[in-house]
Amino acid sequence: MAAQSAPKVVLKSTTKMSLNERFTNMLKNKQPMPVNIRATMQQQQQLASARNRRLAQQMENRPSVQAALKLKQVRGLHEWLMAFKGGLGGVAVYIETFLSIKTMMKGLAGLGFG
Repeated sequence: MAAQSAPKVVLKSTTKMSLNERFTNMLKNKQPMPVNIRATMQQQQQLASARNRRLAQQMENRPSVQAALKLKQVRGLHEWLMAFKGGLGGVAVYIETFLSIKTMMKGLAGLGFG
């Protein structure tokens, strides 16, 4: 099968103005739309803030995130106590024991004991 080529079509210009001139004139004559940029930005920020708050709330309610936050709190408390053990001696041990008992009581209360 021989490939047939379509005959070339030549269109003669029907206007005396080029496309470049036409678009240049359109841009020059374009009326700017009145836009309050400050209000638009404020609306976008409020919308983004609301979305971020919802996302943060969803993340906070996830069990894995709650467990990580509790672990971080316990680690922070332990580091704090270890830093003061040297200077406070027996007082730090007393505080650590008290907080361990308090944490255990909270856990038992969450299970329905107490």
